[in-house]
Amino acid sequence: MSDDRRQSRGSKYTREQRGPRRSQRDEKESASYKADLEKFFTAGGKTPERFEKLAKGLAPKEGSAEAEYLEAVDTLRKAEGLPALVKAINDFVAAGHPWPDDEEVLIRALDHPRERTLHGVLDHLLDLQARKGIKRGVAIKARLGTLKVVSDDPGLLKKVDALEARL
Repeated sequence: MSDDRRQSRGSKYTREQRGPRRSQRDEKESASYKADLEKFFTAGGKTPERFEKLAKGLAPKEGSAEAEYLEAVDTLRKAEGLPALVKAINDFVAAGHPWPDDEEVLIRALDHPRERTLHGVLDHLLDLQARKGIKRGVAIKARLGTLKVVSDDPGLLKKVDALEARL
């Protein structure tokens, strides 16, 4: 572009020199897309509509160990009431599954009456805090306060104190 044409339009910069323009609509769409990605990759999050087809393609084959694990975690999420939750947790632990990184499931698992199960949940929460950080600290602290009152196991109380110190 010649200097004469550039000056006649009133701008001393070419479009390339100004840089790309982003509209508010583009920024909102980008933020929405990023939020949907976060939901998609967060354990326990509902799959956004735009990623459902992708999620189906990534789903494990039926009957595989991973499919059984995901089904067991889903059972933990859907358990309603303490007796159903305790049974679901007992079945989950008996199957030898590792605890998921889903904070909602772990928070609910802190209501389990068996101290051996609570040790496993607290160990996983401590590990999760070290790896990723815990987002639902207030809810977990509330459950830890209840465990302090109810439990008399010194090992369990040490883990509760350690987790509270990290939150």
